[in-house]
Amino acid sequence: MPSHDLNAELALRPVQALTYYQIPVAQELIPAGFPSPAEDHIEDVLDLNEHLIRNKSATFVGRVGSLSMRDAGFDVGDEILIDRSIEARHKDVVIAMIDNKFTMKRLMLCEYDTKTDEVNPDSLHDCDRPENAGKSLSDALQEFHGEVSQQPIWFKAENPDFKNIYPEPGQIIVIIGVVTYNIKKVINR
Repeated sequence: MPSHDLNAELALRPVQALTYYQIPVAQELIPAGFPSPAEDHIEDVLDLNEHLIRNKSATFVGRVGSLSMRDAGFDVGDEILIDRSIEARHKDVVIAMIDNKFTMKRLMLCEYDTKTDEVNPDSLHDCDRPENAGKSLSDALQEFHGEVSQQPIWFKAENPDFKNIYPEPGQIIVIIGVVTYNIKKVINR
């Protein structure tokens, strides 16, 4: 089983919206195939810069470097958009720096037992409660009462071949940004 996939470097590129290109948007949902190119099927146009980027100055492009998030749809080489201006919330996919090493994982804001490095079975069901869906990192830290045995933050790998990351007391954790889009190439040429 692979160990934690923490990397000392993170190659980010700033987003540079240098072009404005309008792509036609079809009116109907597409169950399979492509709609007729007839003009009456075109509803509007879409600029991908405007559609994908909420905050241009805080958005970066990164490239996925491991399979730890495979079951969430991220493969090695996928390009991802990362927005540093969005506050991380429970179950967001984030780029985190843990002791000066980077990782991409799902942010979990529920307790785990630091003695066993496992999610507390009593609070596991709390991880999926609807009221936790919008919980922010700052909310979780305010709720945390400083008990060393119960930590409010951990990072979930979305591939059983990789370990979750359960931070230890004293580790330095910085959330770099929230992954907003996965730009996946589906043609192999």
